[in-house]
Amino acid sequence: MTIKTSVYDQLIDWKEFELFIQKMYQEDANLKVEHDVTLVGKSGARRQIDVLITQETKLHKYMTLVECKRWKEKIDRSIIDILYASIEDLNASKGVIFTTSGYEAGAEKYASSKNIDIFVVRELTGEEWGLPGRIIHFYMHLYASKFNDISFKNAQLIPLVKNYSTNLNLNIEITKEGNSDEELYLYSIEDGSKGRHLVDLLTEQQNKLVHQISEGINKPLENGNKDTNLAILTDIEFDFSNFEYSQLRLKHGAVNIDRITCKLLTHVSQTVFHFDRGEDLNLALVIENYINKQKHIVFQKKDQTNIQIGENIANKLIKEKIAKGDVLENESILKVYLEPWINIELKGNELMGTTEKLVIKL
Repeated sequence: MTIKTSVYDQLIDWKEFELFIQKMYQEDANLKVEHDVTLVGKSGARRQIDVLITQETKLHKYMTLVECKRWKEKIDRSIIDILYASIEDLNASKGVIFTTSGYEAGAEKYASSKNIDIFVVRELTGEEWGLPGRIIHFYMHLYASKFNDISFKNAQLIPLVKNYSTNLNLNIEITKEGNSDEELYLYSIEDGSKGRHLVDLLTEQQNKLVHQISEGINKPLENGNKDTNLAILTDIEFDFSNFEYSQLRLKHGAVNIDRITCKLLTHVSQTVFHFDRGEDLNLALVIENYINKQKHIVFQKKDQTNIQIGENIANKLIKEKIAKGDVLENESILKVYLEPWINIELKGNELMGTTEKLVIKL
């Protein structure tokens, strides 16, 4: 059985509504709660009570009269007058009205003057379920990336020894400790000063490129129907021609870098998050007291027969409203970026994509 979405669906008719109110009060073991009771008052008139609540002590007896109005129209002053007349005639301690429709203007103040609490029974708002609402549905895109096939184009070697190698296949690895190789520090071609490490520079650029690629992915993959993976290949060219720190100092000579080319593999892993906060409930409603402004969530779990009344949520909602801007909205995409040195292993079931070649002028 799934939770209904409307008060009128949950409480099928007036009798179901009265039995619901009775059951709610019966959760208190100290109370005697009766449905559809007729009493004779001091005036001799017969008074029909939807729900009668009696609490007895050794010295006193307290009686509360409850009217249940599952109406489409708002409750007017005449209903309050009728209940007040019953309170007076039966020497009751208090009166209560529950409705699904609300109250006309002035009813709140008038009921308070007659010692009558007035309640509205309604379905929960999104905020009362807890933002972003009863249904939570969003996507997480996990981004990982890797540079492959790194090569130096048009690099100029300035030898310092007679026997030197022209092999410029340097071992560039993007790792957490990737800046430990002294040969991969960049030096100024203007004054020879030491600059950044090449791995640090490439790591910074890799992060920028992945964020740039992610900006073009603003919709769920595969229409958002399932978890899936996407692999994107991008040809990259780093242009050092106008970059001062473009020289490496190797054992056998200096290398002036003109361009570095590589392929960027960007892996996007989509996870769909879908939760229904009412999935384990048969019933969930708000009981709102118009006199003291309290709001209680009343619910029944699928595996239970009793109805539970939660704590007053009015103050809690005020605090949450202040922080509303921090709430992830439904259908949104939460993007998470892994560090560049985290390894990627393709499983062969990825969607494949490519981008145009990107030239990065340093």
